[in-house]
Amino acid sequence: DLEGEGGHQAARLAALRQCKTSVSRELHRAAQDCAEINHSNLVTAADNKRLHTAADKLAEKLEGVNAERLKFRDAGERSRAETAASQDQLTDFETKLRGVRSSAFSSLAAGTGGQVMAGRKFALRDT
Repeated sequence: DLEGEGGHQAARLAALRQCKTSVSRELHRAAQDCAEINHSNLVTAADNKRLHTAADKLAEKLEGVNAERLKFRDAGERSRAETAASQDQLTDFETKLRGVRSSAFSSLAAGTGGQVMAGRKFALRDT
């Protein structure tokens, strides 16, 4: 009976050794996987840092572009206002010129046309 018990213990010991070997292999594979994951995490962290740096630089450039766009828009608005003011001045000048021409033609019709008016000689032409 002792011999049977010894054989049983030997079989059990062999099974435990096989289990230990299997568990050791699994632990070794898990340790390798963990090392690969840690390496991937380090690479990903470095990539993320570079991406954040690039995003910050891009944000700064976009702020600069937006500031230039606003300056350009403001310059355009000023230019439109100056153009409108110039147009108003031109309209006023044309109105005054029509008044002077009308007055000159009226003077001509009244018989004073070749005379000096207000210190200037007017050449009257229909333009």
